[in-house]
Amino acid sequence: MNRRIVAGLFILVYLGLLYLGLRLIFTLPNIILQQMTFKKALTSSWRFTHQKTGSLLGRLLLIGAALIGFTGLTFFLLIQLQALIETHTSVGLPSAVVIMTLLQAAMLINLVLSTVAVFFIVIDYLLADPQFVQPTFNYATLKLSVPLSGRWLLFVANCVLIGVGTYNWDYLRSVTIQQPLSISHRSVSQKDGVQNSISALRKTTRLKPDYVEMDVQLTKDHQFVVFHDFQLAPLTGHSGTPQSKTLAQLTKMTVHEHRQSAPIASFDDYLARANQLHQKLLIEIKTPTTDNPGLVQHFLNKYQAKIEAHGHMVQSLNWHIVEAVKKAAPKIQTGYILPFNFIGLPISNADFYAVEMTTVNSHFIQAAHQENKAVFVWTPNDQQAVQRMMYFGADGVVTDNLTAVKQAKQQNNQRHYADKLAYYVIGIG
Repeated sequence: MNRRIVAGLFILVYLGLLYLGLRLIFTLPNIILQQMTFKKALTSSWRFTHQKTGSLLGRLLLIGAALIGFTGLTFFLLIQLQALIETHTSVGLPSAVVIMTLLQAAMLINLVLSTVAVFFIVIDYLLADPQFVQPTFNYATLKLSVPLSGRWLLFVANCVLIGVGTYNWDYLRSVTIQQPLSISHRSVSQKDGVQNSISALRKTTRLKPDYVEMDVQLTKDHQFVVFHDFQLAPLTGHSGTPQSKTLAQLTKMTVHEHRQSAPIASFDDYLARANQLHQKLLIEIKTPTTDNPGLVQHFLNKYQAKIEAHGHMVQSLNWHIVEAVKKAAPKIQTGYILPFNFIGLPISNADFYAVEMTTVNSHFIQAAHQENKAVFVWTPNDQQAVQRMMYFGADGVVTDNLTAVKQAKQQNNQRHYADKLAYYVIGIG
């Protein structure tokens, strides 16, 4: 399925869930305050919000924007203060522990304020409903079962601070930034060549990436061609698809990109050249449909020995392809491509996941590592984005800019506590 279609579907699902959440937001308050049954509370909330969804959304967005602005400004000022302290003093670690505690306090305050704000908005709307019956409480019966003295509260607060401070001290001292594999996206770095071409492979190999990522598709005569798109026209000007042409027809076509030109390559020629250059490949098997009987076995019959001998890897967006490759050739490192990470780790026998960078986070990567699976992230193309992926613990970055990866790795040796705090905040978010 086209990635834009998948993205559109996810957006529609989230908008639908947001709409349902707004329409049913009064269900729980009705159950608690009005002692309604679940069905009646659900119906009442749906009826009550019929003409109030827009105003309710507006108030919630206003509160959310205000809290995000306050929290964001607080984070920025605290991290800048840490950068100033460690630049001009020698107490970088102790100050970082204190400021990290303040950052956590700001997160807690944000959570409390947002909860209270939503509560008051809901109550305000309920009070405007003529059918709402205000509950009455006998405040005389509300007593604390365990009276808390000032000394007891101070003792508890000190214990909490000591525990949090110890955790933060250990975190800031032990946190490390992963040194990921550098993987050239479609054989090119910084537009220095035509994607998936042998000429680009030669140029990119000089930059010494750990792997070169490229794409293969099955042709009409059951050969394999190095080409990314499912339509030929955007890159070659010819109509049709790789599956509708023979290998001989395809290799006579020229790809035009970045004001450069190069012929389409057969996978046999591309693989032979990569092996000659001692360049490892990350081979993506692309399929326009989910049902591809015999494709995996045909691919492995031709290339399994060479892939295993030279340490190449295989990946695919097609789950069935990934599982079939892993079952038939368990020695080949095989990966499953995830266009988006919204529901966590999939169930797969893959050795690694390739995830789009905007939806990946440290929690996903940690969960993958617990299952002994690596995570490759695509496509961070500037130094800051690469460093963020390194902080998350990414095992590899598929990039259009190998220089940015090199610079990020060099910068890793100069990390400061302010940077660690910034990435900690991003990781939590």
